[in-house]
Formats: sequence, C-alpha cells, structure tokens
Amino acid sequence: MSSSTIQISYDYEITEWKVEGVQPHIPSKFRLRLGWHPSLGTELYFNSIQQFEQIKRYLLDAGLCKLNEKHLLLMKRIPK
Repeated sequence: MSSSTIQISYDYEITEWKVEGVQPHIPSKFRLRLGWHPSLGTELYFNSIQQFEQIKRYLLDAGLCKLNEKHLLLMKRIPK
C-alpha cells in the first residue's frame, strides 16, 4: 500500500492593522502551510518599534507565532 502526502497552503494578505487606535499603512502577508512540515511564514512591515511590539503581542496572544527582534530589517519606506 502506498502512502501519499497532501500539502495545503493558504495565503493571506492583511490590508489593515489597528495599532493603539490607529490604522497605519503596514501591509502584511501570511502563508500558512499544512501537511508534512506545517509552518507559518510572515512578511510584515512596521513604521515604528512600537507598532512591531503591538503586532508581536497580537500574534503571541493568538498563539500564532513569536516575532523576534533579530529578524527586523531597516527599510527606507514601506512597499505600496
């Protein structure tokens, strides 16, 4: 009997975050992979460290992932 593996991938685009009562333009993407090697990939943008800290708390409270400051890169501007 042969076995087969099913991989499912979901892509989500987050067009709006609400950070401390403000809706900044910080487009983000999530890729959720289910199957043999499940994972959550992120592409997140922030205008400030405070926004990063707030989104970090949201994701941690939801049990999705823990953002790590060592992966932050300085960008001159957020992509449109």
